[in-house]
Amino acid sequence: MATSSIPDYPEELLINGRGLDETFEPDELLFYRAPNLDERGKIGSVDVICPNTSVNRGKYSKPIHVLYCSFPKFINWFVLELHVRDVPTELQSGDGKRFQFILVHVPVTHPDENYAHAEIRALVDQQPKKKWSAMVEKQFRQILADRMQLVPRERMNP
Repeated sequence: MATSSIPDYPEELLINGRGLDETFEPDELLFYRAPNLDERGKIGSVDVICPNTSVNRGKYSKPIHVLYCSFPKFINWFVLELHVRDVPTELQSGDGKRFQFILVHVPVTHPDENYAHAEIRALVDQQPKKKWSAMVEKQFRQILADRMQLVPRERMNP
């Protein structure tokens, strides 16, 4: 959903003393930005960033808010959405390691505040993993790419 202008920074993204909210309901929407879409209007798996996939929580933001980071860098990018339930809970690498995926509420404080920011993170044996096996990374990217949907234009207005 390319757009040409974004109004003033939204009040709802300011932290305003709010604490972390680690409760992610299965139906909660997550918003993701992408520079390109393929001929089907879908994100390519190579455009799904991992590890620590950055999203905005629908509970605290509107779809367009995911474009506000580093304004105006992302102004002409597309906004996609998926539900919390669409994030895989676990994938197994070729050597048998089980990668578990969790959502973590990680509000951004600089350069702009973004209370809605969250990350999809991987754990192996309950420990955060920043290096993933190639097999798990490929599966994770493809699953998210398949499950993300373009946010309809009518829902993009702030």
